Order: sequence, then C-alpha cells, then structure tokens
Amino acid sequence: MGFGTMLEMSIANIPTGLGYWLVRNYDHSISILNLGDKQVKITETLVESMLGIPRGSNEIVETLRPRAEDEVVRRWRSQFKNPQGRLCLIEFMKFVKTKRDVGWHFKMNFPVALGTYMGDITGNNTVNQKFLPAVRDINSLGELNWCRYLITVMRRRREKWNESKEYNGSMILLAYAYANSQFNCVVENGKKLMAVKVFVDDDLTVLQDMLEEKRLGKVTIEKSAGKVVKKITNQDKDVGDVDGGKKVAKFTKKELAKMVIRKHTKKSVESGQ
Repeated sequence: MGFGTMLEMSIANIPTGLGYWLVRNYDHSISILNLGDKQVKITETLVESMLGIPRGSNEIVETLRPRAEDEVVRRWRSQFKNPQGRLCLIEFMKFVKTKRDVGWHFKMNFPVALGTYMGDITGNNTVNQKFLPAVRDINSLGELNWCRYLITVMRRRREKWNESKEYNGSMILLAYAYANSQFNCVVENGKKLMAVKVFVDDDLTVLQDMLEEKRLGKVTIEKSAGKVVKKITNQDKDVGDVDGGKKVAKFTKKELAKMVIRKHTKKSVESGQ
C-alpha cells in the first residue's frame, strides 16, 4: 500500500512556539515556508521524499459529509461500536493500537490516520472521513496522490485561519519540512535519510530553543554501529524581527509564536526537486 513508513514516525508533539512560527511563516498562496535567508517550497516531491507515502496519479476528491450509503464509508465505520456520526481522533488511535488482524479495516485505517493526523484535523478533533468516498478499491490506495492531498489540505487550513484564534490545522508537515531543511541528514553511504524515520520530538524542541536564542544551525545525522547519531553544529544567524522590527536578545515562546520572519531581498529556494 505504501504507508509502512508511518509505523516509524516518532513525532507526537510539536512545541507551541515552533508550531505557530511555522504556520505564520508559511505562504499558502505559493506553498513556501519562509526562513528568511532561504525558502522551502513544499512540493509533492518533497513530501514523498520525507514521508515515503504514495504519490499516485489519481486525485483525492473529498466529500464534505460522507454518508453510510457509500459502501467504503459504511464498511469502514462498521468496525466501531457506534458506526454513526463523528469519531474522536484519540479514541480512534487507541482502537487502532489494539487491532491485531491485517485485513481490510487494518489497511484502511492507515490512510485515515494519515489523512487526519497530517491532513485535516477538525476543531473538535474528530477523524477525517471526507476522503473515504474517493477510495473505491483497497488495493488501489497507492494509486491516489496522498502527497498532493496533504499539501492541499494544509494550504486550505492556513488560508482560512483567523490569526487571532487557535490554529486547528496540522502543523506536522511544516515541522518535518523545517527540520529537514535544518538538519543535514546523511548516512554512511552518503544517502539522505527519510525524515519520518529520523526526527523525534526532542529534535523539534532543539529547533525551538535555537530559534528562541536567535540561532540557526545544522545537525549532521550519521549512522554509527547501526544507530542514528546526531551532531549539532550551531551557527549564529538572524532569524527575524519581533514587534515591528524591535530586536530582542532572546525570544520568549509567546513572542516566537507571533513572529513573522523578515523577508530578505535575495532568497534561495529549496524544493526537494
């Protein structure tokens, strides 16, 4: 199916300051994450290289209110005690962890988790079922373009966000893109490691700490005796201005969350191409 890499994902929490900093500095109109001295273009190719999920040729078309009359929706919901209505994300994830069979429901739960956790998280934290009607055959999940779908949902959520309110969209795709740009990930043979297999919660905490201290750095990731070893090399860089250009020696988490990075006149764009 192409979702096996999701089993290796170790990021569960994104530091609040870092998360909002990423969202505020993401231009949804052109899908670019602005880092000041460079930009990261969030492309399908980049998402595929970071997550290893399918990038098929078929578009995922959402249905705003999926109904049980749809065979795939009805069958997927049938595994729960209450097959009608909304399903809480937390309860869904607990349920998935208890499953031992590898049948139809097991296979379908992977894209549902992906489409919710990294795609469309609703304000009341319910499972995203809007793409289910687009799945006609469990064996053709890999033919759908999941990379484009995640980007599309992220851009939509960012566009609709009222910045005076809490952000309800997923920040994890931006977190992976940022970490992927800041960490120089290599292995012994020179091949770059897939982001989903490398980064953990502590890595994001390191990146937030570096932003708070107005420092950006590179982290070289190598394999030693079969284990991933991370070597941090900090480099002083200006990461932006706060409060109308007023510079501070150290950003607080609250300031960081509200910061929009200063746009440089010359930028290099990383696109993962």
